[in-house]
Amino acid sequence: MNEFIVNAKVVLFFGAGASANLGLRTMAGFRDELEARLSPDAYAQVCEAYHSIARRYRTTEDWVNLEFLMESLNEWELALFLLGAMPVPLAILPQAVQGDAFYDAMRKIVSLKHEVVRCVVQHYSSVGEIQSFRHHGWLYKLIRSGAGVVPTFTTNYDWVLEETCWGSRDKIRLTDGFSAPRGGTWSRQNFNDFRPSGDIDLILFKLHGSTSWYAQGELIIKTLDVLARAYDDSPALDPVLIFPGHKREAMISEETYYLPGDFFVPAISEREPYGCALEYLEECLSNAGLLIVIGYQFGDDEINSRMGSGLARNQHLHAIIVDPMRPLGGLAERFSGELHLDDWSSDRIIVAHEYYGNPASNRRLRTLLHKELSRIATTT
Repeated sequence: MNEFIVNAKVVLFFGAGASANLGLRTMAGFRDELEARLSPDAYAQVCEAYHSIARRYRTTEDWVNLEFLMESLNEWELALFLLGAMPVPLAILPQAVQGDAFYDAMRKIVSLKHEVVRCVVQHYSSVGEIQSFRHHGWLYKLIRSGAGVVPTFTTNYDWVLEETCWGSRDKIRLTDGFSAPRGGTWSRQNFNDFRPSGDIDLILFKLHGSTSWYAQGELIIKTLDVLARAYDDSPALDPVLIFPGHKREAMISEETYYLPGDFFVPAISEREPYGCALEYLEECLSNAGLLIVIGYQFGDDEINSRMGSGLARNQHLHAIIVDPMRPLGGLAERFSGELHLDDWSSDRIIVAHEYYGNPASNRRLRTLLHKELSRIATTT
């Protein structure tokens, strides 16, 4: 691992809430986007899916979000695939559920999943370089006073962090594992080759992929031409995205299955570029003095595990949690609880009940960050 990256003093972690002020929807609010973008027939299928998921979990449809929709579509597709791979005797499963009806159901699920992914790709793309730089640039400039190399981890698909760099006029340099700033192919070696520029170096790890990333055979390429890269129109070029949820592998019990097309899905930690990002997350937190978490709801078990491991190894690390959606009294407990850190002292967790991106909130955050950056400077 690159020592310049893993020895950085400040680590940033952005969840969906960090981009909400730019008009990008969270998982919970994406149903409105589906209604606006999908055909009436496709949206009617989405509504039926939401109703079915709500009944399954014995809750209301308002509770169902995009991650549960995609998780359910994947489970239904896998269930139908397994049913087709291991035909059930007619005495158990009526013929009406097999044959043409069976394949029609499979086609509908696959088609709907592709349409939903198309909506995701089109929505979580560019918001503009100037707007992105105004949104995040102040934070990186402030951190620059104490740390020039800033490892940045995000679960977001959008390009806001990349566009922050592009809109900075080279004041913030981007390293994201690709061979070119606005394109190229991904390689772990590109992180290994990184050397500090002397300005602000944003080292970007996208833990759930990006709408600008596509798989082409064994290669992962970056392209900004997302509208021309329809999910089902270019079968050799598929988006590299992971949808949040409690599982991201095709798992039933302890067995891993082949999905349609003989596409084997190993554990997320075994897949690149995700495995690389997870390893750097754990190692960076083992050495950092400050972790700033903005808009992350701790909904990814694998990320939480790696984050918890890094925090448990580093007793000098403080964390600032920026999230307006949770009560002040309960957020610190949730943070330590989700990461399974029994000895995570509450005085090392600073809760900022603020709306990131709001001018008044940003001014208060700036004051808080100045204090923490001064603490790091005096302890190193």
